[in-house]
Parts: sequence; C-alpha cells; structure tokens
Amino acid sequence: MFSSNWNLTNLSLANNRITRVYQSTFKPIFSSISSLDLSMNPIECNCELKWLIDWLNGPIRLKNEDKTICSLASLEPLRKKSLMDFDPNELCKINNSLYSLIPLISIGLVVISVLVYHYRWQLRYKLFLLKLVAFAYKEMRDARDHNDYEFDVNIIFYDDDEEWIREQLRPALEERLPQFQRNVVGDEDLVLGMHYLDSVDYVVSHSYKTIVVLSRAAVLDHWFILKFRTAMDHVSDTLTEFVVVVFLEDIPDDEMPFLARLYLSDGRPYINWTENNPPPSAKPVLIEGLNLKWPECSSFQSLYRHDGDSAMTSLRLDMDQSFHGCDQNLEQKNASCSNKGLGLVPTGLSGDTEVLDLSHNNITKLLNSSFELYPLINSLDISHNDVRAIESAAFYPLKALLYLSLSFNWGLVLPATGVFMMSSQLSILDLTASNLKSLPNDILKWSLNLDTARLFYNQLSFINVSSCGKADIVLMTGNRLQHLTAEKFTFECHTDTLNIRENPIQSVDPDVIASLRVRYLVLGGYPLSDEVLANIILGISKSDIEVLTIMEGSVVWEVIYRQGYSGNSLFYKS
Repeated sequence: MFSSNWNLTNLSLANNRITRVYQSTFKPIFSSISSLDLSMNPIECNCELKWLIDWLNGPIRLKNEDKTICSLASLEPLRKKSLMDFDPNELCKINNSLYSLIPLISIGLVVISVLVYHYRWQLRYKLFLLKLVAFAYKEMRDARDHNDYEFDVNIIFYDDDEEWIREQLRPALEERLPQFQRNVVGDEDLVLGMHYLDSVDYVVSHSYKTIVVLSRAAVLDHWFILKFRTAMDHVSDTLTEFVVVVFLEDIPDDEMPFLARLYLSDGRPYINWTENNPPPSAKPVLIEGLNLKWPECSSFQSLYRHDGDSAMTSLRLDMDQSFHGCDQNLEQKNASCSNKGLGLVPTGLSGDTEVLDLSHNNITKLLNSSFELYPLINSLDISHNDVRAIESAAFYPLKALLYLSLSFNWGLVLPATGVFMMSSQLSILDLTASNLKSLPNDILKWSLNLDTARLFYNQLSFINVSSCGKADIVLMTGNRLQHLTAEKFTFECHTDTLNIRENPIQSVDPDVIASLRVRYLVLGGYPLSDEVLANIILGISKSDIEVLTIMEGSVVWEVIYRQGYSGNSLFYKS
C-alpha cells in the first residue's frame, strides 16, 4: 500500500473499520513515519500485534491514544481498553511457551507411535491377559464325541521332529488319554491304497482332533504346508475347532508361514513348547484341550493354565501379510486382493481361481511355491507392489497363464533364464516402469503366441534377446538405448511391431537394423542426427522392414519400403 511513499512522515487512519494491522503493510514506511493515528477503529488486540506495540514504543508517536481502543474481539483482558495498555510480553508469555513446546511434543508423539507399533503384539498380548483377569473366559464343551470318528487324534509333523513326538507327545497321550487308541501319527499311519494327499484329507476329515506341530524346518517343507492347509480348510468348511497348533521353537517373523499367521489371527489356540524347556503345564493343557472347545475370546488365544497364567509367551505377527479381505467370486473363478496390504501371495483362496488381482500391495518376492495352489490362473496382476526377487520356477505351475502384469515394481530383477519357460500360452506380458536394467536372454523365447510385450519406461541401456519365439508387438519406449550396435543391441525375435521411441539414440549400425526380423519399426521422441538417419535407411534397405515411422513432436515421418523397389522408397510427412 505504501510502497511508493518512502518519505511519508505522518499517517492518519482514524475513523475507519480497521480490525487488523499487518506488519508487511507498514514495512515500506518504517524508517520515515513519525506519527500514526489509529483512533476510532475496532482493532482486535491479540498476540499478533506484538510488532505494533514494539514499534509504537519506539520513536513513533501514537496520536489520540485515549481513543485507540481494543475491540470486543480482542483478548479478554484488553477489551475496551487502550491499545497502549497491551503488554504482549506479559499476556503472550504462555502462548510463546506453548509454541516452544510444540516441536518437543511432536517428537514425543513420533517416538511413542514408533514404540507402540514396534511392541504392538506384546501390548495386545498383555491386554489379552488383562481381559482374562478382568472377565475370565467362557469355556465351551465340545458337543462332539470322539467315538463318532474313525480316528481319535491325527498328528501332523515334519520328519525331523519325530523324536519329539516319540519322547514327549505320544507318552503324554498314552498317560492322560488312554481311551484315545485310534491315533494317526505322521505319514506312516495314513490310509493305504489312496493317493497321498487324498489320504491326508481323509484322515483330517475323519479325526476327532488334529495336532499340528510347527518348527522352523517344518514351515519350509512344501508337503507339510499342504497338510496344514488341508486341516485349515476343514476348519473353515465344518466351522469346528478341532485343530491344536504346537510350536516347538520360536519362529522368526520372516519365516512364519502365512497359514500360521492366518490361524493365529483368527484367535485360535496354540502352545509354545520348546524342546529343551517345555512349559510345566503344557501337557495337562494340551490334553485338556483335546477334550474341550477353546476359551472364547476376541483377541489372540493362548491356552490357559490352571493357575490362571499363560502357557506361552507372546508371538509377534505381521498382520499385513494376512489375506483377510480378499474378494472371491467362486462362480466367476476370480479373486480380488488389491489394496489389502499383503506381503505374500495368499494361500487361502480357492484352488479353482482363474483370475487373481494382487495389485497395490506390499509383496516383495515370488517363491517357487507362491502359485502352486492355483494352477488354473490365466490372468495375474501383481502390479504396483515391491517385488524385488522372483525365484526361477515361480510361474511354472501357471501353464494356462495368458496375462501377466509386473508393472510398477520399482526394484524388479528377473531371473537370468527360464522364468516364463512353462507359460507357453502367455499373450500379454507387462513389465512397464519396473526399473529394469537388463532382460533375460530368453524372456520372449517360450511364448508361442505373445501378442504384446510391454517393456517401456525402464532403465534398459542394452538389449540382448537372441533366443526368441514370436511376438506381435514389442514396446521398448522410454528406455536408455543410445547405441543400436552389435555390442549394445541384439534382437532376433520375429516381430510385427518394434517400438523403440523416446530412446536417446546416438549411433546406429546399418547391419543391426538389417538383422531385425521386424515388419514395422518406430523411432523418434529424441532428435536423430543426419548420420543416424542415413544408417537407419541404409539398414532398412537390406532388411525385411516394410514401414519405418519416426515421430518428432507433432511431425511424423513414415518410410514405406517394398522389396523390389529398394531404390524408390516413399517418404511421407504429416
């Protein structure tokens, strides 16, 4: 307002409706003004006016001081009082102290949040114990009778844990439950004359109780996990609690199998029984558990001891890796697990699933066993995750796969060879924007009818794809290809369209262009030198390429070459 009034000495703003006065307004005349009149204005006196009070207490004179009154919108002690009665050092001292505490409070809240998150499962466990103390538990007798079943107890364990079964569990059963004589202990007691998995399923469904013994070695065994899943499927199908899980050792979070996380997240019973130091009440609790349905509680369950204490310590879980919330349509055979916070490929979906959407999760690796349970998948979307490692046989079970998207996985690294070896029906492969720096030599070898390979917007500075099948469209737009030379660019696939637009191409070997088995080649996006253009045209004259398109902004150059007319190529500009 006063930017052009540098020599202003006297200023009267009296008899207006000024409620607020801003320092920036008067800054241009700070050094020149000697008197100021703000009388008869409804000024709001608050801590924001500290600058004005300091200024008025300096060389400047306030005219009509007795008529310069704070309005009713001011701080309570100043209402209807003279502006010069305002002492900001006194009234605003508390506010200033509070402002100085804000950074400390913010840091404290961040620290507390981090600690609460880090110890969240220990806190939940302590809360569970507090609930037991305050409200006890509701014990429900199992209405079923073990005599109604063909088998009393079925014990699922890994071969390396057989010694513990023999020395600890079987003696406990014989001592405490002598009436349980029809027991199935491991694979040796399975029903003969049936397929292995059929026999496992039969025993689980015809047993009164099933004990699953977990150890670090067991959770790494594929067959053990399949048996565990069979038991869990029957729990879901029958809505009965007939499974007891026993942990023989502490299992690190990153090794904890998904099914164990799922089991515990549903509030089911478990025992932590280390081999060298079993809890003193574990035997009676386990035996009692075979006769009872479990304590009913809304949080994690721990088997109770008769003295009221817990039979185990808390087990830390990462519930982000649960598949809870996936939407399944069994009739259409699809499952949508998008945006569910998954850290692993879920194992609890229907085995008939044909379309699986895992996009927008936190999956970091794909294991050889990730898709073994879903061999019928033909459409798989794993885009927008954080997949950094793929085991070489991860996609081998998916022989019917038609569509695969791994786009927007920023740290993706593909196996050196054979990753799509069993996916001969693959039609669309999407690896867009996954920060790929190189491609496997045989990435396009195995697909017999690949329609489109989307490789654009990666970090590819060289191409060495010499082992190929047939691909209709290969899109390499937006990479870092600078040299189409024998050392930097080998592409021997039979392709209808090859798009390498938006690559900063600086040099071209005509023989490389001549070797391309491409009908339609697309370049442009970056300026091409005359030498580069000449070498491209020379290479095309010796190749099978029929159409070359060069895009430069809104200008499109198209070169049509027909065999037999090598000297009469046609140029079109639009």
